[in-house]
Amino acid sequence: VMPYYIYRIKQDRSVDYTDIEFEQYKEAKTKAREMRAELSSDNPDTIKVVFAKNNDEAVDLLLTPGTPRPKGEDY
Repeated sequence: VMPYYIYRIKQDRSVDYTDIEFEQYKEAKTKAREMRAELSSDNPDTIKVVFAKNNDEAVDLLLTPGTPRPKGEDY
């Protein structure tokens, strides 16, 4: 079973592992929302949930730029 990892991404694009992982997406999503709510409004950090085999793969996924979606498409 692959876990869901939670990371904090700083303004300088550095990635901090929070040592928090969950087996269920719902739990990870709830924790990430709590962490986002705790950030002050002037804090530019981002909280992300990543589904990956291990910590190294999760960081690779976070640091690999994705392909932007075409404008007008909703998913």
